[in-house]
Amino acid sequence: VVHFENTIVIMTSNIGTTFKNKSLGFSSNEDEKESQRVNEALKENFKPEFLNRVDEIVIFNRLSKQNLRDIVDILINDLQNVVKDKGIKIGISDEVKDFIVEKGYDEKYGARPLRRVIQKYIEDEIADVFITSDITKINMLTLQLLNKKIMVEKN
Repeated sequence: VVHFENTIVIMTSNIGTTFKNKSLGFSSNEDEKESQRVNEALKENFKPEFLNRVDEIVIFNRLSKQNLRDIVDILINDLQNVVKDKGIKIGISDEVKDFIVEKGYDEKYGARPLRRVIQKYIEDEIADVFITSDITKINMLTLQLLNKKIMVEKN
């Protein structure tokens, strides 16, 4: 038996994302209109019995480029901590981070693809270095963008 007496349940949905105003800096009037449109879309997609059990609906703004860059920094920091255990530091240029943001953002899925893009373009490249090199002789890996390709330099 599960008790939900002291539980907060958070649900997410992409309902209403087509209504999002593409301009920055909503006025309160635009916020209200957007909220009304999202609530109408919720009523079209969910039964009233379900919606009446939801205490609050929070509408999130689209992620900005800076938000995405911050997420990339967090994900790369996690990778750096894993590699640090092998005694290797990773330096990643701003151009590489911007490349990852561009490749990893999807208007439909938001930042969800970022993890896969980092794996494909960064982790796989680092893994190739680990497989083909004597990692005991590597102190630093530097990742830079050259002709729209991420290059790994061993130091």
